[in-house]
Amino acid sequence: MRKKYIMLWCALGLGSLGALLRSRQLAAGFEEATGLPVPGSVPAILLAVLSVLAAAGALLGGYLLFRRSEVGEDAFERDRAVSLITAAAGAVMLASAVLSYIEGYPRTADLVRKVFAATAALTGACVIYSALSGPKAGGRYFAVIVPELFFCFWLAVTYRTRATSSVLTSYCYECFAFAAATMAFYYEAGFTYRRGRSVLTAAFIAMALVFLGVTLADSHPVAVKLYVCGTMIVLAEDFITFTRNTERTSPPENGGDTQENENPPE
Repeated sequence: MRKKYIMLWCALGLGSLGALLRSRQLAAGFEEATGLPVPGSVPAILLAVLSVLAAAGALLGGYLLFRRSEVGEDAFERDRAVSLITAAAGAVMLASAVLSYIEGYPRTADLVRKVFAATAALTGACVIYSALSGPKAGGRYFAVIVPELFFCFWLAVTYRTRATSSVLTSYCYECFAFAAATMAFYYEAGFTYRRGRSVLTAAFIAMALVFLGVTLADSHPVAVKLYVCGTMIVLAEDFITFTRNTERTSPPENGGDTQENENPPE
């Protein structure tokens, strides 16, 4: 079932293409005097089409490739190498959370910045803990819910600080990225609570990878881009781990009639 990995490569490819289109849109898709979108901007149109196709393709791919997958709370049980890579990405998230506060991100009240930096750092710490301790460690019920809560908070802060702009396309892809990341971590956490849904987990991880890739082209501080890159590494590793574990436990394609096939009539 290596075809399941096609979703990952497509998500990363579309995210890269989306980042290219987004950079072209930001460079020439807005009027310098007013900041309004340039009518008929080709990069803007193509990016909107790409976004719709990516979301629809992720849901369709998740259904076609993962609808037969059956896996329990060990859905994200990593091997040693993957655990170390994921922990390293979590360390990048932790360090960039501190750096984001130093850089004055987000542009809002100091109290909100402090809460943002603290929750961002806590998310990185929880990623490290989850990667190194395994899916059945004590404290996992707390560790798995922190990332989706943080990205939900990030979405709210982004909307609050950017919604004063009447140009929706100037910030909508940030919102798409943080919303998709929220849902991806939410459905990942569902397996710890024995409420996992394979189709939606795979779909939202793929969507998050696409839109996080797109928003890397936005004019974020270096710390934010590092945090987004760390999150993408974590989600990509989660997709690989999830796919590998579902392949081990998925029923056979012929409906499970294996005993009859193993003992054919003489």
